[in-house]
Amino acid sequence: MTESPVPAEILAFVRALGEVFSTFTNPETGCVSFGILTGGRRWFVKAAATGEGAASLDRAVRLHRRVRHAAIVDLDDVLEGPTGPVLRYPWVDGTDLSAVPHRLDVEEVEHIVDVLFSAHVEVARHRFDANGLDEGCLLYDANGSTVSLIGLDDYDERDGHEASVVASLGRVAFGLLARADGDGRLGERDELVAVLERATHPDPALRFPAVVDLAAAWRAAASIAD
Repeated sequence: MTESPVPAEILAFVRALGEVFSTFTNPETGCVSFGILTGGRRWFVKAAATGEGAASLDRAVRLHRRVRHAAIVDLDDVLEGPTGPVLRYPWVDGTDLSAVPHRLDVEEVEHIVDVLFSAHVEVARHRFDANGLDEGCLLYDANGSTVSLIGLDDYDERDGHEASVVASLGRVAFGLLARADGDGRLGERDELVAVLERATHPDPALRFPAVVDLAAAWRAAASIAD
């Protein structure tokens, strides 16, 4: 994230919530985020700084009110800040995968993608899209092998079929799988590649008809037990 000044009124509001130990700014989102400590517990707080940021956080609230999954970090509270909504989430340890420099093992990718697809079965079931999904939405704690989804602020209610969601998931999974190619084993896992090729087929009619079908195909190809 790029550095930019934090609006004074937002900083004062957040400091009243707890001790700020980290600040994240990204002008493109219209939001500014913080790590705060209060009552011995860490929280992630995201505040709207612009009208565009407020709209994105309103979308996030709609999503969290309807979609529940163990990997999607729960929204704890919605506050009215000086420049728009302020969302508070539990702090989750991990590094977003767009910032993880090391190569991933095939087994790690199988697990990460399985969690990604499983969470989006619920997203799709409640008729949301996957706008803005990328590796930065995935927090990975390699020590605990846990995967968490964050930053789903661009997800919105959708009309129509799930083909676009399937394709978005396939593209992210392809990027993760490519990072496992360095161990020379990916050539032995053509079945994984075949699943993602179908998910990202240029013709939407030839993709998996639903996210639940994509998730099942991935689990079968990866030999992940139910």
